Amino acid sequence: MAIQRIFTRNDLPNYSQRVELDGSIFILSFRYSLRPDRWFLDVQDEQENDLIMGIPLQTGVGLIGRFRVPGQPENEFLVFNREGTNDNPGRDELGVSHQLLYNEADE
Repeated sequence: MAIQRIFTRNDLPNYSQRVELDGSIFILSFRYSLRPDRWFLDVQDEQENDLIMGIPLQTGVGLIGRFRVPGQPENEFLVFNREGTNDNPGRDELGVSHQLLYNEADE
């Protein structure tokens, strides 16, 4: 199983991007919330239909495996902290010390 790094940024508190996952296009939207000091992820299909919304980016756990939504990405997103701790990404840490990864499907 290959690991795909998802490009993220921390200079904007809200942004969206199109990514290819396992041969399908998805729209990933990232939102930073000041109150819980946390990033949230929304996943839409290529036609902008909501699939999974409001997923908190939490280090070290699978983010979407517990959902069973038709059309959702086939595998799992993970947040990895390169510093080796389990803290969650704050405002300035997404894409720096914390990376969003996707486990690609086996061919």
